[in-house]
Amino acid sequence: MPGIFYVRLSSRDSVAMRNVKRTLDEGVSIDEIRHLLDSETLGAIQRYHPDKVFAWGSLPSNVNRNFWSMMRRGDYFLILIDQTICYIAKILAKRESSEIARIFWGERITGETWELIYFLTPPIKVYVPENIVKERTRGIVSFSPRGLNRFSEERLKTLERMFGTIQNFIISLLALSIHEQVALPPRPPEPSPRPIPTHDEIVRIIKELGQLLNKFPRTEEPIPGGSIDIAWRKDPRGVPYIVFEVHFTGNLHADLAKLKYAREIWNSIPVLITDERGATRAQNLLQGPFAELRDVIKIVKWQDIIEIYKTVKKLVEKHEGIGRILFRKFD
Repeated sequence: MPGIFYVRLSSRDSVAMRNVKRTLDEGVSIDEIRHLLDSETLGAIQRYHPDKVFAWGSLPSNVNRNFWSMMRRGDYFLILIDQTICYIAKILAKRESSEIARIFWGERITGETWELIYFLTPPIKVYVPENIVKERTRGIVSFSPRGLNRFSEERLKTLERMFGTIQNFIISLLALSIHEQVALPPRPPEPSPRPIPTHDEIVRIIKELGQLLNKFPRTEEPIPGGSIDIAWRKDPRGVPYIVFEVHFTGNLHADLAKLKYAREIWNSIPVLITDERGATRAQNLLQGPFAELRDVIKIVKWQDIIEIYKTVKKLVEKHEGIGRILFRKFD
């Protein structure tokens, strides 16, 4: 008989809602953690999605660890937000790993992270108020206020008697979700977010910015085993004095390793252009395997590099030749 685990979150907890979006709504590229997974876990994940991983995690408290140790492949996992069941998934595997947790979610101010990890099937989004579930099960199903928890064996057996199987109970939740959502008022349209540029578009902008500043930019600067996205030189015959890696998806470890190489070989200023999530992950990595870059690397949000480019371009175009001479000293 499969178990049923659940966790209740608060919609006012911005960190929890960010984590929900990251590893439940969007999923994480499996390439980000592939090197940290054994073949069995990797196979279980890829049976449900070839290149995305969905997961949740708990802080390593004694209570959480007790419930986490009871998890088995095939158990069900529910996530409540406030007083509503919002996600249903099945557990594929579990792993205790602070390294994976920091890649997924970063860490708390205290340095703790959600290292008791459970990998999930792609979660099904539902809308089932818990009071409706309690009513339909005649009070058998109720949920504790916060944290990771599990239905007791006695409760599971009662649900099995009521519904025939635990799977039938889960199916009933999906049916309730459909019924409840029909009655929901339509959501107002969300404002359109600013479009995210592609990796190549940002590289092009950095190249043009270098030209505006009278530098000598080169894309795909070769290094052993690959290349750096773009490098600026003060002199076409000199070594790069600033190197840039643009990171939105893929292997952040590899991108930081390239910047580390450039720093060691050319004493270049390393610059990482990324988004908010990438900046958080990079800061975490700078506390560990890339600590030697911590005091020299510049982490720049892609929005900021676009604003810098627009400002410099406007000034150079306004002052034409004078602007180019002024910016020749801009480092």
